[in-house]
Amino acid sequence: MKIECLSCHSIIECDSSLVDSTIQCPQCNADIVVKPIVKVVKTNEPERIIMTGRPSIIAQIPTLFIGCCLCFFGFIGLCFLDVLFSPFIFLAGLFTLAKPILAHYSVEYTLTNKKISLNKGIVSKNETSVKIADIKAVNVKRSFCDNIIGCGTISIGSAATGNLEIVIPSVPNFNMLKEEIDKLRSE
Repeated sequence: MKIECLSCHSIIECDSSLVDSTIQCPQCNADIVVKPIVKVVKTNEPERIIMTGRPSIIAQIPTLFIGCCLCFFGFIGLCFLDVLFSPFIFLAGLFTLAKPILAHYSVEYTLTNKKISLNKGIVSKNETSVKIADIKAVNVKRSFCDNIIGCGTISIGSAATGNLEIVIPSVPNFNMLKEEIDKLRSE
């Protein structure tokens, strides 16, 4: 074990069986009562935001393409063909376009030095937070499409419940987010 001389501040290696006994410092010959060095942990550090983001809109390109096609064909049917079901095709296209846009703007994650939070909703809000100290597992899942567009789904499990509490879909910088969480967990 290592101890510190209070006179000359040198670090001395000694046997742990000498705890609460007195030895002499080899540097300055001062008497030292053997006590282990205690690491001071800062507990009242202010919370600071490290990273924040939303799911990737690029992951929604197929749905956006289908919505645009439905709107286009519905509009053509309304204006030029006078087809009976054209308004329904146009409305289906608008709803198909709205889904990925709302999915993008209704989810936001925030990583601070103390917790990770997932906020969902536009009108009504739902926040799920897990303290960094309580995180048990950080998993990354990547589908074939995720590999192509370069994003991944991050799942975070806590020690409190043993379940996956936060699932963040289509994270564009998933490697950086996972590394930051792992770095905070190791501190």
